Amino acid sequence: MVEVKSRIPPNYVNSRSDVVYSHDTSDGVARTYIRLAGLAWQDSQHSHLPELTGEELCQILNCKRATLMGHLKELSSLNLLKWKSKGGRFQIQIISKIQSFGFSLNDDVDTKDLYKSEKILTTTRKIQNSGFSSKEEKNLAVLRVFGVDISSQEAIQIASLTDVEPEFIQTWGEHMVEQYPKKDVAGFLLYKLAKTRSLPNEENRGGSHKKRVKRKLQEAIQTEHSSESVLKLPKSLKTDLTEISWVGSFSEIEQVYEKDKKHVLAWLEYAKNIPEKEIRKSRVGLFRYGLRTGDSPPKLKASSEEKYRDFLENPNDVSEEETETRKSVNPELDGIWNSVLSQLKISMTPHTFALWVEKTYPISLQEDVLKIQAENIDTQEWLKDHLSTSAENLLVGVLKKRISVEFITENT
Repeated sequence: MVEVKSRIPPNYVNSRSDVVYSHDTSDGVARTYIRLAGLAWQDSQHSHLPELTGEELCQILNCKRATLMGHLKELSSLNLLKWKSKGGRFQIQIISKIQSFGFSLNDDVDTKDLYKSEKILTTTRKIQNSGFSSKEEKNLAVLRVFGVDISSQEAIQIASLTDVEPEFIQTWGEHMVEQYPKKDVAGFLLYKLAKTRSLPNEENRGGSHKKRVKRKLQEAIQTEHSSESVLKLPKSLKTDLTEISWVGSFSEIEQVYEKDKKHVLAWLEYAKNIPEKEIRKSRVGLFRYGLRTGDSPPKLKASSEEKYRDFLENPNDVSEEETETRKSVNPELDGIWNSVLSQLKISMTPHTFALWVEKTYPISLQEDVLKIQAENIDTQEWLKDHLSTSAENLLVGVLKKRISVEFITENT
């Protein structure tokens, strides 16, 4: 680093004010330009930098290699410098005259010499002649509402895009103001309008590569079946979905609703009425989980001990196979235990619940000890080690007192 330090100017270096104050360059790019200009202090024309390696430049600029390359490319595209790499060293030349930042306060030259870029020349003529279409004028008017400088190059480029409508700008602008009420959203708004064509609620909010690929695959499958007639959702159902904060498309719900209305309505009713303290993440997340599974929602927890009978199963819903393997000993005990099972089912994976817990049923409740029948000895041991405490805690909410749970088998 001793040799690199010798390249740094000992005191102050003049820098162009149009770069420092321009809205077209970020603080990082402007800082890189100023430091590169400082490295040219030993050259008689203050334009040619000494040939340095990428590692030396990164040390001086205090940045990573990828950042260095990105800044060099951006400064080159703005005609502020020229550079090339040869033999592992960078040859950089600072361009003295302004070529992409509009009129200079210091250089008395003709306007055409300042705008050598055809793209910027076209933009400048549009500003001078006001040759905007009606849609572009509306786009600029909406941008002005959100504090955007409509004379800037970025604003004019956004307004001139054929796939950008005033309504689209209005939607994103209102979203920005709502999300960042105390910040100037003009720059962020221009960035979003340049990068995305999705509405705020439909925008991809990240996630792993596998999730994005899976999402695209699902969208492709939905597109293939778009020609098929899908049953539209009633307005009342959409209102209920809005109450649980559902956002985005209803296409997934419409497909399930067409096949099984009762399944959609049952899970929506459950998501709406489940107590707040029993929600693990959100109501809409719970509804989406139920929508994508074939299981029926658990019955809601009773509000008092007298209401625990609401958890009794409907005899018509029990299959013959379940009737043979599970003989009801006491309907009231069944109601108590079913309330516990409904809560355990939410907190466990479907496979674990079906393997260890689903086939258990109560035998007796004597002296504050509830005996639960397990399928076999292995199940009994697993339940004793993993479920005893959780079951006892859940029973407190049903019976309003603490009792013990004992798992037994037929041979016990």
